[in-house]
Amino acid sequence: MFQILFHHHHHHHHHHRHRYHLFFPEENPVPRSSARMASSQIAPSTLVRPSIVPFLLSLLLFVIRGLASLFYCYLSLVDFVLNL
Repeated sequence: MFQILFHHHHHHHHHHRHRYHLFFPEENPVPRSSARMASSQIAPSTLVRPSIVPFLLSLLLFVIRGLASLFYCYLSLVDFVLNL
């Protein structure tokens, strides 16, 4: 467990560029379209919700990003171990 954490930090800078390359395309189209849909659905009923919905969407995207970066760090760790 500690070894994995150590390797994760060790290989973090190496995969920084890869991580941003992965998340750049999904940053623009996904939140805008879903936020527009959600606000058009909820806007008539309440005025508070439309400001909360994009926040929740961005939070969800943030969690997905964190999981994906951890997953890619794990994959890079597996590659590293297999190449030893």
